[in-house]
Amino acid sequence: MKVHALVLGGLLAAISVPSLHAGCCAAHDAATQHAEAQAIGEYRITSREDVTDATSGRIFTHYTAQLNATLKGEAPAQLDFRTPGGRRGEVVEISSLNLDLTIGEDYILHLRQGADESWAPVPFETRLNRGTPVQKKALRNYFQNGASGRMPVATSDLSVGRDQGTSGVPGSVVTATGYSEDGGYPSRFTICDGGLPIPYVVDIDPAKLPPGMNSQGALDAVSEALGVWTAASSVKFRYVGTASFGKSADSVTTYDGVLRIQLHDSYGVVNSPAIGIGGGYFTTNANVRQGGTVAGQGFQERLNAYVVLEHNTAFMNDIANFKQVLTHELGHALGLAHSSENPSEPNAILKNATMYYSAANDGRGAALTVYDQDRIAFGYPTTNTPPYVADRYMPAVSDSGSGDLPVALGVNRIETSGIDLQGDTLTPSMPWASDVTKWSLSGSQLVYTPAGFLGAARLTDAQIEAGSFRSLAYFQVSDGTNLSRAARCTVIQIDTDSKPTDGLPNNWLTTYFGNINAVAEGDPSHPLSDPDGDGLNNREEYNLGSNPLDGGSPAQWVSYDPAQSKVTVTPSRFATLQLQESTDLRTWTTRCITCTASAVPLPITLDATPPSEDSKMKVYRVIPLP
Repeated sequence: MKVHALVLGGLLAAISVPSLHAGCCAAHDAATQHAEAQAIGEYRITSREDVTDATSGRIFTHYTAQLNATLKGEAPAQLDFRTPGGRRGEVVEISSLNLDLTIGEDYILHLRQGADESWAPVPFETRLNRGTPVQKKALRNYFQNGASGRMPVATSDLSVGRDQGTSGVPGSVVTATGYSEDGGYPSRFTICDGGLPIPYVVDIDPAKLPPGMNSQGALDAVSEALGVWTAASSVKFRYVGTASFGKSADSVTTYDGVLRIQLHDSYGVVNSPAIGIGGGYFTTNANVRQGGTVAGQGFQERLNAYVVLEHNTAFMNDIANFKQVLTHELGHALGLAHSSENPSEPNAILKNATMYYSAANDGRGAALTVYDQDRIAFGYPTTNTPPYVADRYMPAVSDSGSGDLPVALGVNRIETSGIDLQGDTLTPSMPWASDVTKWSLSGSQLVYTPAGFLGAARLTDAQIEAGSFRSLAYFQVSDGTNLSRAARCTVIQIDTDSKPTDGLPNNWLTTYFGNINAVAEGDPSHPLSDPDGDGLNNREEYNLGSNPLDGGSPAQWVSYDPAQSKVTVTPSRFATLQLQESTDLRTWTTRCITCTASAVPLPITLDATPPSEDSKMKVYRVIPLP
């Protein structure tokens, strides 16, 4: 087994054996919204379709609507418009500019007309008009009469949020969980469950910051806003630098788990009255909750996240307001929805929340209220965090029917290894497989059994990264209360082995050793031999896709920065790596498990705490998981 290791002690040495609304607007009441609208109408949604833009690859939702009643101006009889965000296969984009409207429902829409004379709804000013005929008429009359005073209570304004019981904190009136949902399920980042921070990158234009703020002050503001979410939850963040994205942050469709924070709106995506947007992409799967289960609530898994702030508005020239909006949008990036979108919200806790849909000009800066703290801890609990498992990639082997393939890890079977920050015992499960006749659990091992003597060429790296598979199963682990994220175990190729007792395929042995005969241990071609002396045996080299005759393949996985007391893991593409630490070389504690499909893996840096007086040393090692 290849071990890349570091020892920390009196002397450091390297032992190298080898949609939902998701934005924010300035505070304004319903009467101001009414006055600023070019037209207002009650519309019934007649069609809804998810579409993908051929040029940008962005996901949009296209709507048509029929006018029921004109409430101001000359509302068009029919509307045909699209909003950013929607679903493409298993991928969903949540955007602040997306309107999550239901076919057959009636909505009061505030409209503006574009330069091309087309009409579209204004974000944050859409009201579902549902209820009894009397209730619906009262809401129509309210807008026909100028929207002054308190808005009538309609069925759509009643709380649908999760009752917090003795905590006394009400639930959101926007979604049942207080998180942006698709198909009834919220989404969350899962990387923090495994003790790893969410990486973030900041796009700064110094000329577009609030007066009195420079680039370092902007980074400090970002750190302060992220810090309030960290203090209330299990979420952690890691700064990886500044960069110009070259486009709006919400247009970056790289599913790399990175949070992109853009402190300006140079590309014009934050449409008035919005002063900031936040959101991201996540997977949605009808068969499994890929984001795990927290205290009985299933989640989907976020793939990336973004924040964009409007710079061209007087409200954002105030540094306290800038920090407040930034904090709000970061909440959306983590998955939260608004506490309420009712300008006449009667519940003070919901209206005072940082996640209320309009920003309060009260100088609060980067701060959370009791509502915000309650909701972020719901999806990212501070105690009893869910366990974590990483995705796996399997090059499988089929035999000639003799049934002689060895029963060994790395031969069509993997260990369902996971990490639990509380150290709980973990129990695996297999919630879904593409072919249940070929997949099974044997204790803690996930087993794939090919049907017959067959081969299937290795998928290209691009196909693997895009999610293609020869066969697929999901597995999760439970700590008794929570379920981990659902890890994909992807069969990426099937090679034939006519002498299956070694478990190494014919073509691989021929390529590197010129024959298919693995004679005995010690022979260079034996599955347990290590001919290049890099600490990886042939079976491990085959599974990693590395060269068994090159001691530098794969490259070094771990390094240490003594000045910063940081240990860094550099992932290998499609390899599942485990960072462990020990003070005695006998007992090992897992610090993180990671796997990436990215061609340019983002290094993972963790604090390397110094050894205690008793232990005198600390050893870090990275090993590939079988």
